[in-house]
Amino acid sequence: MLGRPSTGCTATGRRAPAFFVGDDAAVINVGAPGSPVSGPQFGGNCSVGGVWYEGDDFPAEYKNTYFHGDYGSQWIRNFSFDSNNNPVSVRNFASNGCVVVAIATHPTSGGLYYVDYPNSLRKVSYVGGGNHPPTAVASSDVTYGPGPLTVHFTGSSSSDPEGLPLTYRWTSAMGRRSVRRPTRSMSSAHFREFPPDTT
Repeated sequence: MLGRPSTGCTATGRRAPAFFVGDDAAVINVGAPGSPVSGPQFGGNCSVGGVWYEGDDFPAEYKNTYFHGDYGSQWIRNFSFDSNNNPVSVRNFASNGCVVVAIATHPTSGGLYYVDYPNSLRKVSYVGGGNHPPTAVASSDVTYGPGPLTVHFTGSSSSDPEGLPLTYRWTSAMGRRSVRRPTRSMSSAHFREFPPDTT
């Protein structure tokens, strides 16, 4: 059975919730006085649909809400619904020029992804407050050569999301070293050492 859509687009391009007053269909702008849906008004011209979000990697207010995108206006909005599946609020989510052609969640981790036309698949991550773990990136000046081979390692491409200073801890067969650029002389062709940890 088909039902009345929960939101629609008016001639001005503003999204408007669709609801009933008695037996009569009614339309009112989002956020207008008397509207059953709170939030900022917004326009759109090429709705691409979206996805129900059931993951846990965003704050709790996003769980069991709907993410919806518009290709032409280049935004993603988040809609929340009541227990009767009526929209109750809309909030801006991404409006940084994302040319959305598809939105999905990861089937096992629940992360939110969108296809940004013409050539990007993007993951949306919540960064919230607090201290987040750094990203460790290890590299070396050489990757192969005749032995004995002296290899200079570096973690200088590692970064901290808050821009805090990093400390380094390298683990290898010769033990741990807390230096940024360790050096190792290798006499064997077997090399599987030095995964970095940053803190």
